[in-house]
Amino acid sequence: MKVVFRGALAAGALLVTASAAATPPLPMPPMPPENAKAFLTTPDPKLTSTGDPKVDAYRDRLLTDYTSAPWRPYLSRLFAGVRADPKIVERFDRLASIRAPKDYVRHYVTPERIRRGRQLYRQLKTTTKVKPTEMPLELRIALWGMLADYGARPPQYDAIQALLVLGAYERGIAASDFQLHHAARLVLAGTVPRTRLKAYETGRLSQAQLLPDHFEEWSRDGNGDKRIDPWTNRADILASIGAGDWSQYRGIPVYVAVRPARFDPSDRMQARMARTLAQPVNVPTGILQRWDGRPWKDSERSWSGTYVEPYGDKGPAFLMLFPAWPTNSRNPARPRYFDETSDMGFALAAGLLADAIAGRPVPSVPK
Repeated sequence: MKVVFRGALAAGALLVTASAAATPPLPMPPMPPENAKAFLTTPDPKLTSTGDPKVDAYRDRLLTDYTSAPWRPYLSRLFAGVRADPKIVERFDRLASIRAPKDYVRHYVTPERIRRGRQLYRQLKTTTKVKPTEMPLELRIALWGMLADYGARPPQYDAIQALLVLGAYERGIAASDFQLHHAARLVLAGTVPRTRLKAYETGRLSQAQLLPDHFEEWSRDGNGDKRIDPWTNRADILASIGAGDWSQYRGIPVYVAVRPARFDPSDRMQARMARTLAQPVNVPTGILQRWDGRPWKDSERSWSGTYVEPYGDKGPAFLMLFPAWPTNSRNPARPRYFDETSDMGFALAAGLLADAIAGRPVPSVPK
């Protein structure tokens, strides 16, 4: 059983889908940066095939669509020599196929990832100062392990190439808010050299897997050297992963494990309790027992979140509290806009891994 919180964003998405026929075209992409004129000094190249007719057609549509008129001379130069790599879509689909919460846990929370994460945590916890408003260190390390295997799997694709292929095949975030154009802006403005602008098969940039349109907002200088390099610099990677205001989440676990509640639908009172679990933001902790047997505190009874039961009768079940929602948005294969509590598996895996890395006890989960 999984309770889904449907907020205004999800409702808006449904409204847009329902009225697609009357929906106007996408807004204009961002304008090229003002200081990019020097990029046009080279002759306009004659584009050859990328090796994939579908990618060719998408590329040509980007160049001829009326919304791209100011971008056409820039894009034609950026697309020169780009080849379609089928592994981008294959690897994206493999990652996106992980959908059930238990499968996220099985994929990400492995003994080897825990071991390496603990080693990093021991190295960094005495030297890394984390402010109360920042993401906890163990959660940053866990996310780094999930996103980049602690640096052992750096991004390998040219970002323009990855976003072009993903856009052609309508995968992930490629078509949302003109992500390719935002990646191009980083090159044209001189913010990131093209040779460094590497992306994963998700189209997200650097080992922190940042969205191109949020890269300048979320990338961080983690060691104070006045350079931002979340591709190779560990301090910058962890700082960029932890970007944001976490003040309201500090000290609250990402999840709380509970024993699954069993209800007899023929019993009026139990049926009513079961229905309360389906309310948008309502966690009836009074009818659930913690996995560790500790009583619920009075303050905990007012927590809200999402009830996730990945293992059925085998348990445990989990209350995914508010901190799980922004954590869940770091899922690199998620669509750009979707209800962030509609699939809590990524956040569940991150919470379990973070607790294991920090040496806190975690409930055992079925294989």
